[in-house]
Amino acid sequence: MSQSDHDRSDEPGRQEPDAGFDDRDPTPDDPADKAERGRAYRAEGITVYFNARKCWHTGVCLRGLPHVFDVHRRPWVRADLDTPERIAALIDRCPSGALSYDLTPSEGREPGDVGSG
Repeated sequence: MSQSDHDRSDEPGRQEPDAGFDDRDPTPDDPADKAERGRAYRAEGITVYFNARKCWHTGVCLRGLPHVFDVHRRPWVRADLDTPERIAALIDRCPSGALSYDLTPSEGREPGDVGSG
């Protein structure tokens, strides 16, 4: 392990990739319209979708919530590390529309609230 790899693994909230996990493989959480919405990342209160084919790689997500969106970790999206409201607000700023979300029912939220970047 290089010194920079070691430093990254010591950062709070950063986890070493699980060698057996590949977030490009299909999961039961993936939407029926996966070709349009992309990979699903589910957490309490929100499901985040990422379509790599749409991404312009501007880094809005990486700079906005680096503990949620971390390309050095698998899965690279950890929607459980912040509030659904903060994640949704950031996704609304995604210029390419590669990120989208569904807010899931919980206290104070209506079922079916949907957003996209």
